[in-house]
Amino acid sequence: SHDWQQSESGMLDLVEKMSNPGDLILDPFCGGGTTIKCAVQLGRRAIGSDISAECIALSAERIEHAGS
Repeated sequence: SHDWQQSESGMLDLVEKMSNPGDLILDPFCGGGTTIKCAVQLGRRAIGSDISAECIALSAERIEHAGS
C-alpha cells in the first residue's frame, strides 16, 4: 500500500459522480493507483503517471486485478 493511499469507496463514489462510462480519467500523480483502479472498475478509460517507478509497479499490479 502507498503512504498516501486514497479510500477506494470514496474514490469509486467520486469517479462515478464526476464522469460517465467510457470517459477518460487522468491521474498525473497516481501513487498506489486507487483512482485508476476505480476508474477501470467503473468502465472508464484511465491514464496514470508518477515520478516513482515503485509506485507505477504497485499501480500496475492493482490495476491488473481491477476488472476481476
